[in-house]
Amino acid sequence: MHVEKFRILYAKLLILLDNMVKYSLLAFSKFVGRYVFDAKSWSEKS
Repeated sequence: MHVEKFRILYAKLLILLDNMVKYSLLAFSKFVGRYVFDAKSWSEKS
């Protein structure tokens, strides 16, 4: 019984970690995309 509880907790933790990684990657890619876009538009202006 104790092992089963631990496995459920571990699965929840893995799902939470996976969501955090996905969210941070998404935020990071948005940030990088915005930076690259700004750099392109800035280089076209000058």
